[in-house]
Amino acid sequence: ETGKYLMNKIFNNNNVYILGAGFSIDGNMPLIKNFLVKMRETAEWLEKKKDSKNLNSIQKVFEFRLKASGAAYRINIDIDDIEQLFSLATAKENTEFNQHIIESIASTLHYCEETNETKYINLTVTHDYLKNFPNAKDIKENYGNSSYTNCKIDLYEYIVANMINIYDKSIKNQSESNSFISFNYDTILEQSIWNLGLKVNYCLSRAGNLDRQDIFDQTSGLKILKLHGSLNWTASGTQGQKLKLLKNYLEATESNNSKILLPPTWQKSFSGSLKEVWDSAIDRISEATRIVIIGFSIPDTDIHFKYLLSAGLQDNISLQKILFINPMEKTEFRTKITKIFHEKFLDSGLIEHIQIKASDFFSQNDYLKKINR
Repeated sequence: ETGKYLMNKIFNNNNVYILGAGFSIDGNMPLIKNFLVKMRETAEWLEKKKDSKNLNSIQKVFEFRLKASGAAYRINIDIDDIEQLFSLATAKENTEFNQHIIESIASTLHYCEETNETKYINLTVTHDYLKNFPNAKDIKENYGNSSYTNCKIDLYEYIVANMINIYDKSIKNQSESNSFISFNYDTILEQSIWNLGLKVNYCLSRAGNLDRQDIFDQTSGLKILKLHGSLNWTASGTQGQKLKLLKNYLEATESNNSKILLPPTWQKSFSGSLKEVWDSAIDRISEATRIVIIGFSIPDTDIHFKYLLSAGLQDNISLQKILFINPMEKTEFRTKITKIFHEKFLDSGLIEHIQIKASDFFSQNDYLKKINR
């Protein structure tokens, strides 16, 4: 019986991808270090659009930053780091200001979406291969009547296709061996999945519009567990209990409901809908063969990351590898990672840091072999 139980709990090809801000950098999304710079640009953009509501929220944030300079004079705090700035705000300001933080973050990311220039990867591929990418650009024959063709494929669609091994037609349901845990608010991942003709499962059972069968599927959709909320999640009702999942920021804004975003601060409360996402994330980590952590800078304010891994790995008997993919310097990485893992575990060979951007990792066969894709 014990042997049978263990075999039922061993997974040989489950990849769990944990996404930080670095994953979205090729989609024009900001990092922590330049978020306020992008927010200033957003203010100018909103002023031209005559969007007074979101502009007011950004102005409130910068007014607080000005006041926060007094704290920075006495205490070692970087007020140009939004995680430190907003952490100070949650310790001092009221609930209304928290809403200004949420709206300023959301409108900044929307500005980044609207001003993004899509990046493409140029490939020479077979016609069968090309069928995986309905939105491929500039398709033309390469060698006369050859079975090959030249094309441009959206970079993120190409990355996601490689992450889930979309080319293997023997796989009837990619969600069985691939899942995503994201700290990001943007919808770059989801948009790529939808563009590939697949569906999403946010693991939010209380959402009120899961009948959107064109984009959502709670049974076989790819699991995307967004621990800090998302630009396209909203809540209505007196206590925000009625969830509504939409396709993008504009649909969420038009709904006139509150956006579900957890600001990047020390004080994070995983309650309500986010508690359900947190529990699902722990379940996925407990079944992971490989954990692939992409573009996550391991910030000091995100101590929850440590406990997320701890809770998930506590029951994991399948783990073969933990990969950190980011261009962080080796010495900086070692300093940060020792705050999470014991030295003995770091030297076990299970953890590997690959000093490279996500777009480079997922477009090279030698790297893809490391994650059996």
